Amino acid sequence: MSVPAPDDRRIGTSRGPLLLVLGLLSLQLVWLVGVPAFAAMDEFDHVYRASSVARGDWAASTREPEDGRGFLVRVPKDVVDAATARCESLRYTLPNNCRPASAPDDAGLVDVASAAADYFPLWYVLVGTPSLVFSGAAVDLAARLANVVLCDLLLLFACVIMRRSARTAWPTVGLVLATTPVIVYATSVAAPNGWGFSGAIVMWTALLALAAGRPAARPLAILGLSIGAAVTMAAHTLGPLWVALTAVAVTPLLRSILTSLRAHRRLAVAAALLPGVVGLTVVTFVALSGTNDPTHDASPDGFGSAPTSTIWRGPFLWTFQQMATGLFRNEPAPLSAYAVALATFGVFVTIGLRRATWRLLACLGLVVALGYGTALALTVATYDEIGAAWQGRYSLPLTMGVVFLLAAALDQRGVIARSWHLVCGVAALACVHLVTVLAVLHQAHRDELSIAGVAAAATAVLAYAALTSVALIGEISRHRARGAVPA
Repeated sequence: MSVPAPDDRRIGTSRGPLLLVLGLLSLQLVWLVGVPAFAAMDEFDHVYRASSVARGDWAASTREPEDGRGFLVRVPKDVVDAATARCESLRYTLPNNCRPASAPDDAGLVDVASAAADYFPLWYVLVGTPSLVFSGAAVDLAARLANVVLCDLLLLFACVIMRRSARTAWPTVGLVLATTPVIVYATSVAAPNGWGFSGAIVMWTALLALAAGRPAARPLAILGLSIGAAVTMAAHTLGPLWVALTAVAVTPLLRSILTSLRAHRRLAVAAALLPGVVGLTVVTFVALSGTNDPTHDASPDGFGSAPTSTIWRGPFLWTFQQMATGLFRNEPAPLSAYAVALATFGVFVTIGLRRATWRLLACLGLVVALGYGTALALTVATYDEIGAAWQGRYSLPLTMGVVFLLAAALDQRGVIARSWHLVCGVAALACVHLVTVLAVLHQAHRDELSIAGVAAAATAVLAYAALTSVALIGEISRHRARGAVPA
C-alpha cells in the first residue's frame, strides 16, 4: 500500500514563507520608525525625486541649481522645509539642496536640488504616488512604508519559489543569511537600492530553482526570473550590468537552466519580454540623461590616480560593507557586528564549499571575480573625478549570489541541517542586527536614544529571531517528513 505524501499543513510549515517575511518586517519597522525622517543616506534626494515624479515629472531634470548638488526638481515646499534641518547637518550638501531655490507657485511647489533628479523614475512613482495625500515629514514616512511593502512582496515571492524547488531548508537559510543589516536598512528607508536588492534575491532564487529542475517549481521560477531581473535593472543605474554579469556567472549551470526553460517554452518567451523591455528602457534613459555621470559632481582639483592601497584594501572594505552598516555610507558599524557576522558566514561558507560540485564552484569563482573585478575597474576609472566612492553594497545584486550558490550546494547534496545549529545561527545574526541598528539609532538621534527605544529595538530583534527560527525548524520538519534524513 502506498503512503501518501505528507501534508505541509499537518506538520505546521505552510506558513513558513510568511513567518520569514514577518520576521524581517519586525526588523524593518525598527528602522522605519526609529530613524528620524530624512535622516537616512541621501533620503531627502530620493524623496524630492519621488514627490516630483508622482506629480508627473518623469523625465530626468537638466536644470542646474545655482548652489547645489544634482539638478532642480519641483517639490511641495512643506517637504523641503521638513528636510531642511537634517539636510543642513550634512557636510556634503549645499544651500539649494536644503532650502527652496525659488518662491512657491500657486500649487505650493518650489525648486530644490536633488542628486537623484536624473534617476530612472519607476521606483519613484511607485513610492511617491501613495505619499501624495501626505505633507511634510509624513511624505518621507509614507515613502518608506511603500518601499517596505514593495520589497517584502518580492521577498515573499522568493520564499514561495524556494519552497517549491528546494529539497532541504538550506535555500531558506541562504535567504536569511543574505538579508544582512545592509539589506534590511535599504528596504526600510525611502531609497531604491533595497527594492533592487529584493529583486536580485528573487532573480537568484529563480535561477537556482530552474537549475535544480524540479517540474513543479519551473513556471513560478520563470516568472520570478522575469520579475527579479526587471526590478534589479529598474532600481539602479548599474542594474542592467549586474543582471548581465549574473547571467555570465551562472553559465556553468546553463544547460540545466535551459532544460527548465524549454519545458515551458511559451511562458519563457513571454516572460523574457518584461526584462528585455525594462533593460532597454533603462539603458536608453541612462544614456540620454547621463545618470550618475562622474564628471558632473567631480572635484575641481581632481583626486589623481587611484593609489595602490585603495586597490588592495578595497575588496576587504567592500566585503565588510555588505555585512553591516552605519547611518551613512562612510561610517562603519561596531566591530562586534563584523566579528559575529564574519564568524557566522565563515561557518556557512566552509560547510558549503565542502559540498559544492565543480559547476557550483565555477559559478562561485565567477561571482567573486566579476563582482570585485567590476568594483575595482570602476574605482580606477572614476577615481580622479569622485575618489574612493565605491561602496560594497553597490555590487550586492551580484555578490549575494555567493550565499545562494552555497545554499544550493548543500540542497543539491540533500544535507539536512540540525535544528539547534540553525537556531544558534539565527541567534548570531540577531546579535548582528541588534548591534547594528542600536548603533545607527544612537547616531540618528544624536546620542539621545531613550531606554524605550532600546527596548523596542531589542523586542523587534527577538521577534525576528523567534519567527525565523520557527520558520526554519518548520522547513526541516517538512523535509524530514518527506523522507529525507540528516547527512
